[in-house]
Amino acid sequence: MRILTLISQLGPGGAERVMSYLVTYLSSRHEVTLMTWGDASSFYPIPPNVALVGTDLSGSSQSSRLMGVVRRVEAVRRQVKGLRPHVALSFMDAVNIVALSACVGLRVPIVVSERVDPRHHDIGRFKAVMRRLLYPRAQRVVVQSNRIADYFPKRLRSRISVIANPVAVPDRIADPRQPGVDGRFRIVAAGRLTYQKAFDGLIDSFAMLADRFPQWDLTIFGEGEDRKRLEQRVGERRLVTRVHLPGLCNGLADELAAAHIMAFPSRYEGFPNVLAEGLAAGLPAVGYAEVSGVEDLIVDGWTGLLVSPAQNHVAFAEALAKLMANAGLRASLGQKARDHMTQWLPERVLPLWEEVLVGAARSRQVAA
Repeated sequence: MRILTLISQLGPGGAERVMSYLVTYLSSRHEVTLMTWGDASSFYPIPPNVALVGTDLSGSSQSSRLMGVVRRVEAVRRQVKGLRPHVALSFMDAVNIVALSACVGLRVPIVVSERVDPRHHDIGRFKAVMRRLLYPRAQRVVVQSNRIADYFPKRLRSRISVIANPVAVPDRIADPRQPGVDGRFRIVAAGRLTYQKAFDGLIDSFAMLADRFPQWDLTIFGEGEDRKRLEQRVGERRLVTRVHLPGLCNGLADELAAAHIMAFPSRYEGFPNVLAEGLAAGLPAVGYAEVSGVEDLIVDGWTGLLVSPAQNHVAFAEALAKLMANAGLRASLGQKARDHMTQWLPERVLPLWEEVLVGAARSRQVAA
């Protein structure tokens, strides 16, 4: 089966991580082409038998944004006509809109996937209207949680599949009880330095605990537009020796294994990879309830602690303090977290994607 996959870029994000998993799995039994708006260079490994197609259409100014969308539609349509795939898979809302627009009249089944909770992720009025008009043209709509599935209108529910992200067993496991080689304990967080991830509140939470727990530090991995603002916040709280913002990390698995607690204060999500990886490494986690994916991964009192989103960073600090003060609780929750994550092993999750894609291709053949 020929499969065309589309994503805007292949950077260090969660959607890109899942796409790399997926094309690696699919390419072992199908002919897979991966198309991006950029130059097709990937942060994550892509096997050599996956055909990479870059379009050099990643950037556009405000004045040329519409023309950029038109060019992407044209590029995808040319690719589909030339490749003649049995099915196409698109990741992320804006790419989904382009893919569905490009394939009008081509009789190619399209599977689209939302990668974040659309209740909270503002894509603008025009894109929201286009999504509402175009998604019924998709053969299937894949989402990461039941919370996201419930967002869509009932007329679309029969086409929705819920598939969470695959999570591999890490090579190294954390020991939340014992301090690091430097004799210190560490809370770890990771993600884009943006409003969505709410690291500003996490810094405030840690500031409330720093004097009480002098052996503990906070490290936040990632890059983004909020870096300067977060650095300023750290300085204002006089925590420059206790809170660290080292940037992107190619060896995050090792950093997770060396940590003791995972903090995940995101305001909204899809199914957060880094939280899943932290739990799989045996870290107890603190996050907010009623957040897509987070509520599936953190089972309150079992794999970590959940804080009501109606509460602020004060309640988040109290949850962190409960774990910081109790090594036995950290170890117990960490072990249960590892057990909990086995339901999302790649060998369980990736076949679900193949089933959706094969089913979409067959349903179009039957309709023809």
